[in-house]
Amino acid sequence: RLLGVMLLIAHWSACLWHFLSLKVPGWPWIFSVLCRHCSDAEEYAFAFYRCFLLMLGDKPETYNNVERLFAVILLSMGACLYAVVVSSITMLVTNMWSMESRHKQRDAMLQDALRYKGAPEEMRIRVHEYYNFMACFDHPGSDGVSLLCELPAALHAEVLSSVFERMLIKVQLFAYCERPFLWRLSQRLRLSLYMPGDVIYDVGSVGHDMYIIWKGAVGLTSPDGCMAALLCNNDHFGELGLMNVSTPRPHRAVALRRCDVMILNLW
Repeated sequence: RLLGVMLLIAHWSACLWHFLSLKVPGWPWIFSVLCRHCSDAEEYAFAFYRCFLLMLGDKPETYNNVERLFAVILLSMGACLYAVVVSSITMLVTNMWSMESRHKQRDAMLQDALRYKGAPEEMRIRVHEYYNFMACFDHPGSDGVSLLCELPAALHAEVLSSVFERMLIKVQLFAYCERPFLWRLSQRLRLSLYMPGDVIYDVGSVGHDMYIIWKGAVGLTSPDGCMAALLCNNDHFGELGLMNVSTPRPHRAVALRRCDVMILNLW
């Protein structure tokens, strides 16, 4: 996208530059000095090349004040594009380093605890592999965006309050959200692992998280112990935590088998 923007700016700048040279023929222009015997196509290619180099920070070669002002504007636009690129890369690298260092620190602390307890070598290797996996997939990135786009909007009526119980939502949950909003949501996703029998949350607990099942199965049970819903890959639950601040959970969520769950928190 950035390269496309730069090419468009270079194109329109080259056209404007050539247009100004035709409107003021009495002044010395770069076309009359360096492209005296060139065709229109060659003049356009030369102007496009010079404009693109100016945005990259090349030393300008000008012959009148209008060309100098034109070169200053292109150099300023190129500096802005560089600032956007550098800031984005800096933010990305900072996030990657912070997540990786956090998981490495947890791995080192747990490895020390396992050695102190005399845990077998196989268990320590599995724990190390788990934290390596978390360092790679704790931030889903583009995978999180595609998953958010595919979330169904059939929210479970048992989880919703009485206001939403009679509403029939026929569209996908995030289908009509803008792409930048989905990217911001994907940046807030974090991956968590639950083993069979683990309680994700209990009845009456107050939470602010929405859960999206990447792989596995989760059962929602009512306070009387009856199964209210059986959820599997790409299903989600706990939406009420995003909509309300202090509403207690009406169900108990239990992992029925090994589950990779992505957690979304907006509070």
